[in-house]
Amino acid sequence: MRVTVNSLDPSSFLKAAKKVRAYENRVVSNNREFLKDLALEGIMEASARLGDEYVAPDYVKPQLSTLNPHVMNGKSKGDMSITLRLQGKQAVFVEFGAGIFYNGGKGMIGDSPHPYGVELGFTIGDYGSHLGRNETWTHAGHVTHGTPAAMPLYHAGVKIKQNARILALAHFRSY
Repeated sequence: MRVTVNSLDPSSFLKAAKKVRAYENRVVSNNREFLKDLALEGIMEASARLGDEYVAPDYVKPQLSTLNPHVMNGKSKGDMSITLRLQGKQAVFVEFGAGIFYNGGKGMIGDSPHPYGVELGFTIGDYGSHLGRNETWTHAGHVTHGTPAAMPLYHAGVKIKQNARILALAHFRSY
């Protein structure tokens, strides 16, 4: 952006300031749209990972309305951050998996199929009185084998990273 100021004309400073403000507003608006597009990429990937092919057939699924991934905007007015969340009482099990049956067998106890599972303390067989160390157990009146780690948020993050450069170029190429 180029702004010319005539030092002898005070109104040229006002015109220059208006141009700078308009440019700033355009950048902020573009950044918001860029973040929305990144969030949409993540939501689409996370939603796909919540499909039936990623969840064990004997798993008692929570209502879909509590599992839909969604974006939380920044906390303050000028905050340009977004947070992709998966909500619901069983969201942790969907992300990190539960039980050895679907998550690698006896060698996986205390480990995790999720790349951040061990680091975050969500390991197979260590939750709920260690029932997940068994091939089957009863939960909420249902016999279950647990659930595989669908990792919707992890895969959403991977997808966002893969497409961030392409989206950034689309949004900011003209600068």
